[in-house]
Amino acid sequence: QVCANFMGSTGASPNPANLVGDHFDLDAVSSESLCKTHMLLLEQTQLMQIILGYFFGDYEKAWIASENLRATGATSFAGLMFPHFLAFYRGLTALAQWDILRSRNFMKVAKSCLNELKIGQKNSPINLSHSYYLLKAEYSVAKKKHGLAERFFSLSIRHAEEGKVLHEQALACERFGFYYLRRNNHEAAYEQIRAAYDLYRK
Repeated sequence: QVCANFMGSTGASPNPANLVGDHFDLDAVSSESLCKTHMLLLEQTQLMQIILGYFFGDYEKAWIASENLRATGATSFAGLMFPHFLAFYRGLTALAQWDILRSRNFMKVAKSCLNELKIGQKNSPINLSHSYYLLKAEYSVAKKKHGLAERFFSLSIRHAEEGKVLHEQALACERFGFYYLRRNNHEAAYEQIRAAYDLYRK
């Protein structure tokens, strides 16, 4: 269903940020029954909801899903890469929410996620460097450290390209483009957003 949403096939749901469609319906899943036998599936669906919510700009939905996942402790993720994916998208979501609501709690969450991702990046630089640098770039933007932000955006794009992680290379270009828009650098913004568009189409 996640792939279908990204490809524009959301079925009955008009909102691609909802993990609902012809292939899966998160709203119809019984959390209580899943908790007993399929905790990994339950927690994976919450992680997918965070990712969809973030990519499609429904940051409140992404944040609620991340809080639901935090409440379960994400115990089924132990020993897998999922905790690092969670730290990445929860951190990005927290910074997006901070930008809207200016609650200091979101900055604390983002900092905690950044520290967690830093540990993962040291252990698995090929898999996590692009994620770490993108989260660090967004954190630097929030801290108004624009020189550092631009450096980290560029590092994220480069590492994602080297690792052939096209969707997150596209995301890094997109976020870099929006950063330039807010800095009123429209030429640089167009360059990055166009690059993101081309990558998403692949």
